[in-house]
Amino acid sequence: MMIEDHGYSYQMWDALLNEIYGVLQKQLSASDMAALKIQQRQWIKDRDAAAQKRYDEEGGGSLSRVVQTEELAKQTKERCYGLVNSYMK
Repeated sequence: MMIEDHGYSYQMWDALLNEIYGVLQKQLSASDMAALKIQQRQWIKDRDAAAQKRYDEEGGGSLSRVVQTEELAKQTKERCYGLVNSYMK
């Protein structure tokens, strides 16, 4: 059941990230938002690469999916906090 726990955690943080992003779209200037979009695309690539690395390191079995999803949740949570701390003062 660990995969479901981490999957739920990831979905929760991902939904919150989308919410934060939506608020920032209304609050930031067009140039700041354009810069954030570029950063966000790179962040998604980095997050997914880090999760894939964890998966590969685990050897591709069922536990690999757990650590991959755990990494997605951890990185997405950190991104939520990072965006709030950087932009919502």
